[in-house]
Amino acid sequence: MNTIDDYLQEESINGVEHMLMNEKSTDCFETQLNGNTPDTLRYLDEHMRKLDVTLRELKYEDRKREDKTYVSSADHIHTRIRDNSSIVADRNSGIEERLSNRVVDTRLSRNETGSAHKYELKEDIRRVHDEYAEIRSQSEKYEIKNCQLMKSREDEERSHRMMLEQRLVLENEFERKRQAEKELLRNIEQLELQERALLQQRSRNELLDREIAVRRMKDADMNRRLEVLKQKERVLKDKVQQKNDNYMIREVTTNDQIKLSTRIPTLPSFDGKNSEEWKLEAVCMMRTGLYSDYAVSQAIRNSLKGDTRRILLTIKPSESAEELIAKMTENFGEVKSGERIVQDFYSAKQNETESCSAWGIRLEALFQQAVNKGEKEERKRDNKLKERFWRGLNSEQLKSATRVSYESNDSFEKLKRKTRLEEEENNPVNATGNTLVNQQSTDDRLKVLDEMLERLKTIEAEMSNMKKRNLEGKREYESYEATKSSDQDRRQNRHTNRGRYYRGGYRRGAYPNREQNRYNNPENESTAENKQSHLNEKALSRQGTMEAKQK
Repeated sequence: MNTIDDYLQEESINGVEHMLMNEKSTDCFETQLNGNTPDTLRYLDEHMRKLDVTLRELKYEDRKREDKTYVSSADHIHTRIRDNSSIVADRNSGIEERLSNRVVDTRLSRNETGSAHKYELKEDIRRVHDEYAEIRSQSEKYEIKNCQLMKSREDEERSHRMMLEQRLVLENEFERKRQAEKELLRNIEQLELQERALLQQRSRNELLDREIAVRRMKDADMNRRLEVLKQKERVLKDKVQQKNDNYMIREVTTNDQIKLSTRIPTLPSFDGKNSEEWKLEAVCMMRTGLYSDYAVSQAIRNSLKGDTRRILLTIKPSESAEELIAKMTENFGEVKSGERIVQDFYSAKQNETESCSAWGIRLEALFQQAVNKGEKEERKRDNKLKERFWRGLNSEQLKSATRVSYESNDSFEKLKRKTRLEEEENNPVNATGNTLVNQQSTDDRLKVLDEMLERLKTIEAEMSNMKKRNLEGKREYESYEATKSSDQDRRQNRHTNRGRYYRGGYRRGAYPNREQNRYNNPENESTAENKQSHLNEKALSRQGTMEAKQK
């Protein structure tokens, strides 16, 4: 019965294990088919835990039954062996007793009982041999059963190890899939963040594109307005030049040349720095011929600021504009020798933060200083500037890009223009940088427009002032002629009048235009423009008139 129970228990365990293995393989296959979703992975984990609990319970019960079976089998075998040993011992003792009795009996009656004892002895020996054979067969059966049990136990342990290995494989696979799921979630989050960043960047780029389009439209509008204003400026300059030609001439009066007074011009403030630029402005103003010498000299005096104004204490009031410029050049002009300027010209190089345009201007300024010192000839200007400009470039990329233009017969201005174009193309800027540059260029253009408008207003004011001054000069001349004619009439009618206090005397008829001149004289009009004019304007005008009279 124990053997049958053990066999049934073993078959039930094998059936349960086979069923569990089939369920595991089926679950794994379904998991692979359904995909690595979080719900599937959770279901697989829960199912694995349940299977593990069931397997442990079955293993525990199996071990308990095996222990009981082994103990009962061993007890039964030992009992049978002890019983058989006792039986054999009893039988041996009986045989010995019988043999001893037989010896005694043989002494008594050897012939009578010899055959009976011999038969009984044979029967006992055969019975002992049968019992030994039965015990041996039972021992062999128990040993075979024990070997089978050991083999089944080893098979069970092997299957248990295989199941543990499969469980580890499944756990590793599950962990790997969980990590893969986490990695996928992280990648999805990163992709979503990148998508949002790209959308934001796209919206910013669209805004920048719209701003750039608006800026370009404004730039185009500004360019059109600049062209219109430049045309107006050219027209106004032509008109001003024509008016200057018409109204700035010296009118010849009776045996005297009266020099018409003009407004005092303005020069940039000079504090001892940038003397060359200030000198160029003063020389250009002096050579235009639009202003008299005393007006230019007064403008030079007014432009001095700070410590440079103390030099007026060493200058005579009657010195001309050219003498004033020479005096300022001696005190604040360039002190470098011609050789030093030439050395600076040949050793000059473009700075890292200096643009090509600024580099060209600095080089031209050095060459012009060398020309002014007599160290360079003007006819070599283009070749020298072209050579030094290209060799002094800081970027090798710009040099290689403009080498063809440098080695060709292109002029210095053309080489500089191509270099500027390459510089703009080689300097990568983002959309924000372009917007800032466009904004800066627009602001610069607005400043240029404002300056041009101010210049136009100044030119119009000068034209109106010139007209007023010309009218004043004509009226003064007419009043002078009228006064002169009235004096002559008074002298002629002095002797024809009846008396000094006669109502119709010379006082009444000598100045026929007196009241009219009083109300029409522009000097008696106190306007806002006359109040805001320079305080020394009338004094300078009278001084200029006196100088003209002395000449």
